[in-house]
Parts: sequence; structure tokens; C-alpha cells
Amino acid sequence: MLILQRRIGESIFIGKDHEIEVCVISSSKGEVKLGFYAPTSIPIYRSELLREDNQDDFYKTAPRNVLESSNGLPFSRVL
Repeated sequence: MLILQRRIGESIFIGKDHEIEVCVISSSKGEVKLGFYAPTSIPIYRSELLREDNQDDFYKTAPRNVLESSNGLPFSRVL
């Protein structure tokens, strides 16, 4: 896992062609608000939607690349 520190208004880019941008919008009382710029062809999931009851349905329908980490191993939990 790569851990980065960013300030409000700062971004990171993901992907060979920088196709995904994650920007810190705000931070307050232990919560961080993130903004994502990504092509509509790349799904973005919130972890609480993938847990417990929804997890079985997700694993049946999610594209394979969503189910693997960058090292090719399956995620035990999507964060």
C-alpha cells in the first residue's frame, strides 16, 4: 500500500496516462472529502457498498481488474 500525505486542494494522479485524479476537497473532525476525476468507463465503489450483504453480488458482477490489487492478488477488502 502506498501512503501519501496531501493538503486540501492537492491531488494525486493514477494510471499510466494520468487518467484518474484524486483531489482532497476538505478535511474536518477526522473526515476527509475526496473528489475523483475519472473516465466513465472506470467504476468507483465505496467500501460500505461492497461489504457483507452486497459483497457476494459485487464479486459476481465486478470486472476482474476491480477485484485485484496492483500486485495481482485479490483484495480482502476494498478501501
